[in-house]
Amino acid sequence: MKRDKAVAGILPEALENKRKQVERAAGLPVIIREIKTQDAHFRGRLRKTKDRLMLEYQVAQPGYFWEVQTIEELLLLALAGKTEAILREK
Repeated sequence: MKRDKAVAGILPEALENKRKQVERAAGLPVIIREIKTQDAHFRGRLRKTKDRLMLEYQVAQPGYFWEVQTIEELLLLALAGKTEAILREK
């Protein structure tokens, strides 16, 4: 999977508020990043490193923010205490 760019700061306000809530709850910075992959079923993943919580999502089409649902789902998993998860299309 190719890593692309971090998107914090350009999130819709509701998601940015949720991201900050996760940071407070986890006690770690939350980084949200676009990634590109050839895996057509991959939507996103949540993973913890030693010093941050990473939320990565598949870019559907650069320049459009259609991935809001995936990011929100990952943030909700993090709020529920999860530190590892992968979201895939069925």
